[in-house]
Amino acid sequence: MKKKSLPILILVLIVIICIAILVQSLAAPAQPSASAPASTALTASSSVAALPQGQNQPASATSYIVYSPDIYRTISIRAPGGIITAEVASSSEQQAKGLGGRASLQSSHGMIFPFTYPGDYGFWMKDMHFPLDMVWISSNEKVVGVTSGISPDTYPTVFYPPLAISYVLELNAGDADRFGIATDTQLEF
Repeated sequence: MKKKSLPILILVLIVIICIAILVQSLAAPAQPSASAPASTALTASSSVAALPQGQNQPASATSYIVYSPDIYRTISIRAPGGIITAEVASSSEQQAKGLGGRASLQSSHGMIFPFTYPGDYGFWMKDMHFPLDMVWISSNEKVVGVTSGISPDTYPTVFYPPLAISYVLELNAGDADRFGIATDTQLEF
């Protein structure tokens, strides 16, 4: 091999390695950021029934994707009647699955679906095996409505909030009353 072609060969190899690293980094999920805000969610119990009219699926407000749809970040939600441990549906897989397919939900637990943009998001009970309360929450963490005791048998009926919302909290049926959650209740999370 000629001495002049060796630098060119090295340069070509460096370019190939850089391209491979770039492709791999674009394909691999990024790690969560400690300062990342809550992400959007586009589902109900198992999948989103509808988006606000004229809107496409909002992009995630966070800059990460969870590796597995079975691993959820949890937050504590302070309600008048106690603390609720809520799983956050943050990845698209989690948003699509929601609580669908589960046999039950632990007492004092729920799942929260944060949205990037306030809207009239529709939820349904596809693939659900137990009844739920849906708590409709505004961007200032105030409850704008509660739909209680929704049976899995209601699928494919779509449920909508009374006003534009930024979050939906799904709880076991009856837990909204048990935790003192009603319209105008201020939650903290």
